[in-house]
Amino acid sequence: MIDQDFIDGDKHAALAKHFYPIDKHKAEEEEKKALEEYNKAHQRDPVNPTYYIRVGNLFLNTGRPQEALEQFDKALEIKPDSASYH
Repeated sequence: MIDQDFIDGDKHAALAKHFYPIDKHKAEEEEKKALEEYNKAHQRDPVNPTYYIRVGNLFLNTGRPQEALEQFDKALEIKPDSASYH
């Protein structure tokens, strides 16, 4: 006989898989909105390296390390003497 907890756990796992694409889609939409806002901020203040750092962190946290590195490098180009960007 199969344990009822196992059956119930399997049902919950199947349900979680069903919702994952929704969560992933929502996360992608939120990332897109954040990037749009950072772009607006950068257009208003193009010499502020903070925006590049924040976008770099966003990319780093979403599994895009190469794009993150590019953003961090841009911040260093603007403010090469900042120890916090190294």
